Amino acid sequence: MCSNNGGVDIEDIISNSVHSLKLKSQVLSDKCNKCKEEKPCLTLRNKDVYCKSCFMSTTLHKFKALLGKYRLIRDNDKVLIYYKGGHATTALLKFMRTCLDLDTPKKLRFQPLSLFIRDQNSLSKLS
Repeated sequence: MCSNNGGVDIEDIISNSVHSLKLKSQVLSDKCNKCKEEKPCLTLRNKDVYCKSCFMSTTLHKFKALLGKYRLIRDNDKVLIYYKGGHATTALLKFMRTCLDLDTPKKLRFQPLSLFIRDQNSLSKLS
């Protein structure tokens, strides 16, 4: 047998929670968290909203910080990137290209090499 938890209706709790989540999303969706000007197009962790340009600049900064944090890659090292054609590797190549094109003193100073291998299985799927 199921108890009614001391007279508390589970459906009321769920509807109140959903209502409070809607109110939070309405409050957060006015302006971007970083620039406070643009309308946000992306929500992270159900609370942080960003416009596209702020999200891309923040993500690029985190990418560069991650590469520079441990200093595993030295100046003029050659780094091989295996390109599969998916979203993740496409984003990685875009970040690499953007970091190499920057005219800042802290730009990346290694040489990325991209490798794309089309195997027989992918060729047979195309025909």
